[in-house]
Amino acid sequence: MGQRGGVVLASNSRSGGRGFDSRPCHVAIALGKEFTQNFASPPTCKMGTQLQASNVLVCWGIIVVLVVVVVAVAVSVVAVVVVVVVVVVVVVVVVVVAAVVVVVVVLKPREGRGCRSIRNKSFSAKFFSKRVR
Repeated sequence: MGQRGGVVLASNSRSGGRGFDSRPCHVAIALGKEFTQNFASPPTCKMGTQLQASNVLVCWGIIVVLVVVVVAVAVSVVAVVVVVVVVVVVVVVVVVVAAVVVVVVVLKPREGRGCRSIRNKSFSAKFFSKRVR
């Protein structure tokens, strides 16, 4: 165990007692055993750089998973919005086409009715003839 600034540092037995980069560990040790057990991961101090590297990988793994989840949620929300917009557009087009078909086919003006027949009726002839007189 080496000592720097009144703080005990953990050493790595494989490195001949020279120690390793133990900045996270010596902070946790200085703050106390309870804090170390609850927050600072004591195996990091005992096992050395291998577990520190794995802790970094775990942190990056969590970040990557969170980013993937956020992107997946965003893509799914965009997909739902696109599907809703497409469905609304299709419904509007179908309603408009149906209205045009109803107007053209079902309610088409028949001969004898409509604007021409109104002009040819005796009422309009009488009305216009009275106006001329």
